[in-house]
Amino acid sequence: MKQLWSKLKTLSSFQIFNIATISLFVVLVLCNLLMPKKEYSALENRYLQKFPIPSLVTLKDGTYMQQFENFVNDQLFGRSFLVRQRANAERIMGKKENNGVFFAKDGYLIEKPAQFDSEIILKNIQAIKLLDSLNRFHITVSVVPPSYEILRDKLPSYVYQPVILNLNHLIQKEFENTNIQNADPSGYLWEHRDEYIYYKTDHHQTSRGSQLSYEFLAGYLGYEPFGDDQFRKTDMSDSFLGTTYSKGLVQVTPDAITAYETDREVTVSFPEEEIQTNSMYFHNRLEEKDQYSFFLDGNHGLTVVQGAEKNGRHLAIFKDSYAHSLTPFLSNHFESIHLIDLRYFQGDILQYLHENQLKDILFYYSASSMMTKGTLEKVTVSVETSPYAHFQPYGRVDESEPVDISYFSDATFVGDSLTVGFQMSTDLVNSNFLCSTALSVTGLGSVEASDGGGTILDRINNDSYKKIYILLGINELIDPSNKDAFIEKYSGLIDTVKQSHPDAFVYIQSIFPVSAEEHAKGRIRNDYIAEFNAALEQLAMNKGTYYLDVASALADENGCLPEESTFDGIHLHQEYYLKWLEYLKTHSVYDPEAAVPAAAEVQPEEPIVSDYDVISIATNLKDAIAFSDNMGEIGSAMLYKTHGLDPEIMANAAGFIGGGATAEEIAIFEVKEKRDAVPVKQLLEEYVQTRKASFETYLPTEVPKLEHPFLFQKGKLIVLVIADDYSQAEEIIRNTIK
Repeated sequence: MKQLWSKLKTLSSFQIFNIATISLFVVLVLCNLLMPKKEYSALENRYLQKFPIPSLVTLKDGTYMQQFENFVNDQLFGRSFLVRQRANAERIMGKKENNGVFFAKDGYLIEKPAQFDSEIILKNIQAIKLLDSLNRFHITVSVVPPSYEILRDKLPSYVYQPVILNLNHLIQKEFENTNIQNADPSGYLWEHRDEYIYYKTDHHQTSRGSQLSYEFLAGYLGYEPFGDDQFRKTDMSDSFLGTTYSKGLVQVTPDAITAYETDREVTVSFPEEEIQTNSMYFHNRLEEKDQYSFFLDGNHGLTVVQGAEKNGRHLAIFKDSYAHSLTPFLSNHFESIHLIDLRYFQGDILQYLHENQLKDILFYYSASSMMTKGTLEKVTVSVETSPYAHFQPYGRVDESEPVDISYFSDATFVGDSLTVGFQMSTDLVNSNFLCSTALSVTGLGSVEASDGGGTILDRINNDSYKKIYILLGINELIDPSNKDAFIEKYSGLIDTVKQSHPDAFVYIQSIFPVSAEEHAKGRIRNDYIAEFNAALEQLAMNKGTYYLDVASALADENGCLPEESTFDGIHLHQEYYLKWLEYLKTHSVYDPEAAVPAAAEVQPEEPIVSDYDVISIATNLKDAIAFSDNMGEIGSAMLYKTHGLDPEIMANAAGFIGGGATAEEIAIFEVKEKRDAVPVKQLLEEYVQTRKASFETYLPTEVPKLEHPFLFQKGKLIVLVIADDYSQAEEIIRNTIK
């Protein structure tokens, strides 16, 4: 040791300096080699460059050397200390900014805004306009200006540029003459610029700044904002160093984070992570570098806040992190708030909005996000590609491309005698019908379904349907004094239907008007029907169902059923039942899950040998017998279905039936095998008895016709006629089948 010291004494100061420098360099190299490599810099709030893996591509294009240089810089031993000292030195030397952050007055570190690029901004604006073009949402846009704009008086001299003003002017111009509300809070925030409304070390608004935005948005979103004294304010941290500190890296006083709370309970859930809690504030986040994540636990693709206010108001917010400190204020006025962060949300946007019945939408973004490429690109993609873009909004169904009869194959029709007539007059043989004469909303739970299985309500609850069409009301007391009670009962029915069939399309059909003659009697008035229909349309909107204004397709210019359309002023002739069907075909909701069945191989059917011309028999009977109703033709498949007959044993059928105002009908059947004729006749006898029971409470004047029907059987032929006078029927039949 003494010898080493003696040698050092003989060295010049220059030689000692060189040895010390080389030794320090060796130590630094060893530290850089031996120290574990970091992935993330909490100080700079960013991920660091990892050791790059060379490849032919990266070596050839030079990116490998750039990545290696970044790796060396990022993993340098003592980097955090050196970076901080460099920033402080530059500030002392009078430099106005560091790493895109201005050194402003009063300890503010203010982020420099992005470059104004009208092409990028217009693409984000166009995404919102594209969503609005679907005509199903109420859209409000609020772009929050940064501290750069509102606190521009604190910026260093000669650095301010009107970038944010230009952005606001472009947004205002693009949303003119649209239904989109542009809620620019700049003016309101400017009035409060002397308050602590932006963090000094972060780009976000403080809780007070978000409170001001909340107050400003009240006029656009339709709520009465709480006064300042209605919030309980608690300082949660005094050590917050945010994003601008991580970029500026100069010594400043940390910010304070304050919670504004009320006594109202909320539930916060993150559905994608299957997490649920009862607070919008996450205290564990205050122990981390990013303390702003105290609000709503930071960034999640989907956050749902269920508020205590059960007012039926639901709000979707497309947002960046600026919305996190705003949401605690909004939660006092909405039953639910759905925050969608498009950077992380992976679902179908339109599907989510549709399934959650979200109509009110707020786009709440920082100016920086609106000037960033791709911020709202997923909105554009969803509108252009999602099958849910074809959905009709809830409420009134607009005219659509006509569907064919197969659209109704998974549907059921619930209704009264009008629906009975509709069934008889159309070819919807693959649809289900839960209908009965004189049916009312309250009668659903007591009236048995015509084809068994319990009451109509039992069948609604237990069967599986994709589409449910409801027509009820004409048998109610159509009077303004009964409207609220009727809607309350109808509302309960819709709740039951939606609970049993949450994925079904539920259509509420308007109550049909009556003829001018029937209206004049005063028992059923068309002006009252119009009031009831307006209430049904609103009910459809409130319940997330669809409203079909079939009445408008059937009524004349005075709002009455045309005299030529009806026998009794209420029920329809077949021509108008078919007009009703045509309306349903051209007013349907697109079903994205409806699969187009592959074309099945058509197997040739064995020809059925028919001994009788059933059509001629039916036509001759219709022409010879004096029916009081207007008789419409009914197809063989529907005859089998409505009369409870097995098509496999039938050779042919034809018939005519009234519009629902009478029990009158003609039904001609031919069986394949003679042995089946008597059983079919017995089934028709049961059918008549069922009809009789129905008409006893519906139209008692028709019961005598059903007590004495004409029921004829000869060989394979069975004939049913229900009319006042059928004395010529047997002679006509025998003459026809000679």
